[in-house]
This record gives sequence, structure tokens and C-alpha cells, in this order.
Amino acid sequence: MNSIINNNLEGNNSMKLSFHWLAIFNDGTMLAQIENGVENRFQIVKDRFDDLVGFILHNKDYSSVCVVDLLKGQLKFGPMYSLEGEETKEVKKNIRLIYFRRNQIILSQNGAQMDHIIEYHLGFQYQDEEGKNKQTVIKIDSKGYWILEN
Repeated sequence: MNSIINNNLEGNNSMKLSFHWLAIFNDGTMLAQIENGVENRFQIVKDRFDDLVGFILHNKDYSSVCVVDLLKGQLKFGPMYSLEGEETKEVKKNIRLIYFRRNQIILSQNGAQMDHIIEYHLGFQYQDEEGKNKQTVIKIDSKGYWILEN
């Protein structure tokens, strides 16, 4: 799977992204954010949300990897990733991906850009046995540190 993404992780995005995504679909196909130096739009993933079974967010050298298992409703971390794993005890229905980037641009008093900070938010939303909506989301900074959000 790594060779799919390693072709060119810079892509045509003017922002220097610390993390890139990889979508895994129920027919076994995968879509990397960057393929052959071209950035795929996230809209392609959104158009196939019903077919999405996994979503991976990784840095360039795969030392920081976060996996969302959309079949079981689990977040997994580490350089080794798989959709195999333990079953969850809680019943989770209608599991849906949560993924977005938040940009913060810091300007000087004269309006010149001093810094551009990108945070990644990753997780899933689901319904429990009683039909209540719940979510599990983490915030990841550009260095790969993460915070569990509610």
C-alpha cells in the first residue's frame, strides 16, 4: 500500500501538508490523496461515502499513522495499519467518517504572513443501540501529536 502513496507526496497543493489521506473502499480499491504528483480531491471520497470502509491519515515516512475503521467504529494508531482487529463491545450503527483540516494563518501587523498552521481532525460518528448520535474525534497537529476531542 505504501508504494501507491510514495510516488510524489507534494502534489499540486500550495500548502505544505504534514499528513495525507488514503481511502479504502469495500471493493478493495484505494484512493490516495496524492497519486503520480496529482492531488485527488476529497470530493471523490465524499461521492463514495457509502462504499468507504477505512480511512488512513499518515505522514510522509509513515512514522505517524491513524486509521479509522468504518466497519467496526475504531481508531487505531501506529506505523502498522490494518482493518483487522478486535471486535468492539458497543453496538455501533451508521458509522460515518469525520475528516477535515483547520487552517490558521498568522499575520504580522502590516499583513504579511508569518506562519500557516494546519490541524487535522479525524474520527467517526455513529448511532448507539438507543439511536443516540455519538462521535469520536482526534485533533492532530503538524508534528503528529494528537488530542482526543469530545
